[in-house]
Amino acid sequence: MVNIMGVALSDKQPAKIALTGIYGVGRMVAKQLCARLQIHENCKLTELTPQQTTALTAFLSAPGNAPLLSTLPLASIHHRPAFKTNLIDIEPPKNTTELLLPQPEAESAGSTSKSVSSPTGSPPPIPSQSDKNIGVGDRLRQLKIETDLRRYVRENIMHHRIINSYIGRRHAMGLPVRGQRTNTNAQTARRLNKLDRRG
Repeated sequence: MVNIMGVALSDKQPAKIALTGIYGVGRMVAKQLCARLQIHENCKLTELTPQQTTALTAFLSAPGNAPLLSTLPLASIHHRPAFKTNLIDIEPPKNTTELLLPQPEAESAGSTSKSVSSPTGSPPPIPSQSDKNIGVGDRLRQLKIETDLRRYVRENIMHHRIINSYIGRRHAMGLPVRGQRTNTNAQTARRLNKLDRRG
């Protein structure tokens, strides 16, 4: 058994399965964690290097303080793949520095289209990334696990009970909350839907 954040995880299972033993980590989050920390999904937890184990523990203990992921730029419009196929290859235009722009008809009826050359003759530069764009969409930074998630669920239940909503009253009575039948099959809800829900 491997202890990560006080949770004993199985060392016989792959990392993507063993990490689901942490409360709040499912299959998808486990795969995202493995990808972010560069851990192979099928690697067992005992096969991790000490640096990987330290990085995993540090990330799970404080996901909000983890370094931001940088966004990589997409390929430019002028990018051509380096591989060859047996299909017919269409040649690019020979002169890409000159563009033909249509002229407005109001200026003169006899004028022809002018050619405008690009100032540098190269593709437009990639815009520099600002700090506010780095890390956008990094959902793992808002990850809540173990004690934080249990507290969050408990506070939500208490909130519904305090405002006396239908959900809060059903929790207080220990009955199903989401409209399930109660004539039969409410045993699990009666066991779980109470204020001291442990998760």
